[in-house]
Amino acid sequence: MIKKSNRCKIWYILIFALYMFPLRLKGTLLYISYAYVYAFPLVYILININYVMCQFKHTNDIAIQFFKLSMLFLLNISLLTPLVHQSFDFSYIFKNWKDLVLWMIKYLFLICIFEKHVDNTGNLKLFTDCFTKAVSLYVIFSLMSTYTPFRNVLMKILYLSESDLVNYERGEYWTRFGWSGWSGFNETALCTVAVILNGVLFLSERSKKKQVKRM
Repeated sequence: MIKKSNRCKIWYILIFALYMFPLRLKGTLLYISYAYVYAFPLVYILININYVMCQFKHTNDIAIQFFKLSMLFLLNISLLTPLVHQSFDFSYIFKNWKDLVLWMIKYLFLICIFEKHVDNTGNLKLFTDCFTKAVSLYVIFSLMSTYTPFRNVLMKILYLSESDLVNYERGEYWTRFGWSGWSGFNETALCTVAVILNGVLFLSERSKKKQVKRM
């Protein structure tokens, strides 16, 4: 039995950061990057499939139930829309749902690792704390990469598209660089969520301290 802890483990924060912001290397090494981001989590989930299914089936968390119903509803709509309009074009389903499935595999893996090896009590506050620290780690690395010699080395080993290289010539995009290469919408969205959650945690802790003082 894993004892309840109120602190994030450093190794888990590093794993969290590397999966939220995947390391994308150049050339054939890019396929290794995809393997560690998607193939390894899938293998881990399959090995622990009984544990995963047990957690998913028996949880009474209203958020989880809402998530399952929402996914089922969206899948049905996705399948029925081409039939109703008689377009019979299901190609968009593969593209959009493929990305969603890959995203779910990655985060299900992170949640399972958290519950099996960090804290088995489902401590949402601790999980959120790990999330915000992982984002902070990426932001710190991005700030470090503004140092030109360091950035030049990274740009030789990280995958960057032609449009990424054009963007990096613009001064306003100078800080939008990390071990994932170009930090676009996904990275920005994760940082925004982290700021919001960190603010919520701060206000929650502040409220608790005020209540303790009044007692």
